[in-house]
Amino acid sequence: MIQGDYEDALFNAKKALEFAKKTKNSIIIYNTCEQLIQLMLLKETNKDDVDIYCQEYIKQLNLNEPSNAIRAYNFMSRYYRLQNMEEKFLPLVADNYTLTIKNLDGCERYNWKISNLSVAQNAKIHINNIMDDVIRASLIIKM
Repeated sequence: MIQGDYEDALFNAKKALEFAKKTKNSIIIYNTCEQLIQLMLLKETNKDDVDIYCQEYIKQLNLNEPSNAIRAYNFMSRYYRLQNMEEKFLPLVADNYTLTIKNLDGCERYNWKISNLSVAQNAKIHINNIMDDVIRASLIIKM
């Protein structure tokens, strides 16, 4: 990567985030912040600098809204995996599961439990509790 191109892209991404904040359009803010973080990860960037934008990204999201919580989870899990931060990734998986499940009912809740079985297994998290929840939920839905 040519240094000048990277610096220009980084400058433009930071300016785009400033503009996005002024619009107060959450979709633009989320997308721009994600792009800035991903751009910063292309080079050996100070992790503290990246963490500042990650914290800002999470702060902007309404995590009580399931779609936002899932979006944040997906993005942060990619970030932690790219940075080989297993110590942060595993708690993220567990916390996201319990945070999101509170906001879901019926079939949405059941689907969330099923989709998290593979996530938990891939993260090497003990899945028996999730499996028990899925079995209980499937019995309730069938009744």
